[in-house]
Amino acid sequence: RFLAELSVIDYFFVTQRPSHVAVAAIANAMQDIAHVSMEAQNEFQNLMWRNHGLDTTLPEIMECRNRLRLLGALQGNLGGGAAHVVHQVPMEEGENAMPQGGGEDSPVSVAYEAALSQAQVALQQQQFMADAAAQRVPPEPEAQDAPKQVTYHEVPLTLGAEP
Repeated sequence: RFLAELSVIDYFFVTQRPSHVAVAAIANAMQDIAHVSMEAQNEFQNLMWRNHGLDTTLPEIMECRNRLRLLGALQGNLGGGAAHVVHQVPMEEGENAMPQGGGEDSPVSVAYEAALSQAQVALQQQQFMADAAAQRVPPEPEAQDAPKQVTYHEVPLTLGAEP
């Protein structure tokens, strides 16, 4: 559920099919739970294909999985993959268990703004690096006797500023 809720803090997911986001969240959760075998993960993929005609290895689904993993890492709740989860035990009905009403209400994440800001900075840095690489201009051809000098244009980076 947490993985699916991460999708609401990133505009990227607005452009994705909801079924792709859901499958990506389930696949990531299965991978992060230590006692879910590879056989069970493969069976999930087969069931998705047989029952829904949905290939879980589609590039769009893989993009969703990677983006959810990035957001989870920025939230500080993921990051180690299967090694991160040592053991999970189903909760017994009690004071800490979810109410049986379906759990429609979800707590508001206090880390929302921080995670969003970190994700935006990371994406801006990636875009900056791509832009900087694209703006490098090779030097003009020189006479063969002259020593070669390479000059690159520098682009200033201001973190935290809107582009």
